[in-house]
Amino acid sequence: MSGKSLTTFNELNCLEYGTLKIPYELLNKKFRCTQRVIDQCIFHFQKEFELLEQKLKGRTQPICLNEVSNNISKLNKLITQFKDDVSQKLTEEIESGEVLNKQVEMLTQAGSSDSTVRKSFYDQRLNRFIVEHLLRTGYFETAQLLADYVGLDIEAQKSVYLVARQVEESLRNKDLTFCLNWVRDNRSRLHRIGSRLETEVRIQHCVELVKSGRTADSLKYVQSFFGNKSDLHGVHWMANTNLLHVSELAVIEVLKMTRPGFWVYAFLGQNLSFLTLGLDSAYLDRVLGLDQGKSQESQKMSGWVYFRP
Repeated sequence: MSGKSLTTFNELNCLEYGTLKIPYELLNKKFRCTQRVIDQCIFHFQKEFELLEQKLKGRTQPICLNEVSNNISKLNKLITQFKDDVSQKLTEEIESGEVLNKQVEMLTQAGSSDSTVRKSFYDQRLNRFIVEHLLRTGYFETAQLLADYVGLDIEAQKSVYLVARQVEESLRNKDLTFCLNWVRDNRSRLHRIGSRLETEVRIQHCVELVKSGRTADSLKYVQSFFGNKSDLHGVHWMANTNLLHVSELAVIEVLKMTRPGFWVYAFLGQNLSFLTLGLDSAYLDRVLGLDQGKSQESQKMSGWVYFRP
C-alpha cells in the first residue's frame, strides 16, 4: 500500500482508525510540549548567560567573585530546573509511546496464527467500540465500569474525550474558561491549519468583559493578544459596532455567542478535525449502516448502503 493511500483512512473505511489515531496524537502532543519546555529553558539560560558575559566582556583586571556570584547561582538553578522539567516531560512522552505500542501489539493479534488469540481479539473488539462510543457521548463512569469488567485500559481515550466534554459543557453555560485553556494548548496546531477559532474566541472574551462592565480590562486584553498582529479584524469589528462605548444589551445580543450551539459546534468540529474523527463513533456508524441494510429499500439495491438520518 502506497504512502499516499494511507492518508485516506478514516473511521468509515478503517474500523481501527481511532485505536491508533488517539494515542498517536497524544504522543505527538507530549512531544511538542517537551520541545516547548526545552526551548523555554534554553531561552532563559541564554538570557542569563548574556548578562554574565556582559560583566566579563572587556575586563582587563580580575573580577571579584561577588560581582558574578548571583549570575552563576541563577545559572545553576536554571540548569537544575531544566533537568527536572525535561526529565518529567520525557517520562510523560515515554509513557505515551508505551500506550501507543500496546495498541499496536493488540492489533497484531488479529493476524495471529493462534485461533484462540484471534477469537479473543474480535470478542474484545466489540467491547472497545462500545466503550469508545460511551466516552464520546459523555458516559464516562459507564465506560469505565465496562472497561474494568472486560479488562480494557482506556485512560488515553478517556483523557481526550473528558477534556472535550469539559470544554463543551462550559460553552453551553456560556463560559469561555475551558475553551481558552484548550486554545492555548493547541495554539500552534490552530495556526498551522489557518483556523480562526482562537481569534473569534478571544474576541468573544473581550465582549464578555465589556458586558460585565470591565471595559478597561477588555482594552488591555485586546492590546495583549491583538496589539502585535497584522490580523486585527476583531478589533476593527469591535470599533465599527461601537461596542466599547455602549452598554445596551440590545446591541450586544446580536453577537455570536447568543446563537444556540454556535460555539459548541465550532469547538467540536475543530477538536475532531485534529484527530480526523467524525461527529459519530465507529460503533454508531456501523449500527446505522446495519439498520439501513435491513430495510426493504436497501434489500432491493446491490452493494452496501450507508446514510446518516
